[in-house]
Amino acid sequence: MNHKRIFLTLCIFLLLALTGCFRQAADSTAAPEASEETGSFTLTFITIGKGDSFLLSPSDGTHYLIDTGKKKDYPQIDRLLRTKGIDRLDGIFLSHGHKDHAGGLESLLSSFPVDTLYLSGTDSVSYQDIDAEELAGQYGTNVQKLSCGDTLQLGDVAVQCWLPKRPFLDNANNNSVILRLTHGSNCFLMMGDAEQEEEAALLASGFPVSANVLKLGHHGENDASSLTFLKQVKPQYALIAGNEKENPDSLNPQVQERLEQCSITPYFSECDGLGIDFVSDHGTICISAVEDASSDSEAGTESGRNKK
Repeated sequence: MNHKRIFLTLCIFLLLALTGCFRQAADSTAAPEASEETGSFTLTFITIGKGDSFLLSPSDGTHYLIDTGKKKDYPQIDRLLRTKGIDRLDGIFLSHGHKDHAGGLESLLSSFPVDTLYLSGTDSVSYQDIDAEELAGQYGTNVQKLSCGDTLQLGDVAVQCWLPKRPFLDNANNNSVILRLTHGSNCFLMMGDAEQEEEAALLASGFPVSANVLKLGHHGENDASSLTFLKQVKPQYALIAGNEKENPDSLNPQVQERLEQCSITPYFSECDGLGIDFVSDHGTICISAVEDASSDSEAGTESGRNKK
């Protein structure tokens, strides 16, 4: 099966599933005690192509980003935040320092007050092109270093952190901070750019990995998302931060076969709007596109000009 056929098949999946609600089976062993659900939680997959940026919105009105995309992705991230009425961020988590995950950091810090920047406490490898701590200091943002096993409470969402206790020196991707977000009976596992070596270390550590939604490591390429790993996580949905135009490797036939074998529905980094909302609400996950209000306004303005 060639990439084009795979792409068309996945588009059909996306059209069928983009708007809907799905009841999840409760797993009393998966959720930390502190994550008792009190309202809805939204994870927004910001569709910026080959680059990671996800918005976390717990029910208490706080807002956090996981990764900031590439520098050139900032305008779309800005539009999404403004569309949602967000004018400050309670925190930004960086999985690692590569430019497609941390490239938009300075633009965000200069445009939005950010309370805390969360960084790996062990990654001395991937931050070659950016000094995230120095940038945070320039803009008055606190820095919190994460350790393996840390659990943070963001409203009614528990965030469990896993990262290598010692850095992988030969592959910077394998130093990604991995976050497991638990909201009631729903879990979201965010893998950064982790490849199969880090996946194996994660499984060997005994860290809980079961999740309803899995953000695939390394943009869905074949060096991540092993069949063994997918069978342990058992997600219903896979989020792939890549698309055919910008990163054809994200439409990998081998990974697609694994997803199909495990009955996992993929979502790629492309849609007509600014992103895709995954809303967790009392055991249900609802999925919908985030419309670009600014483009509607621009279209109306352009239409008016054409009438003159």
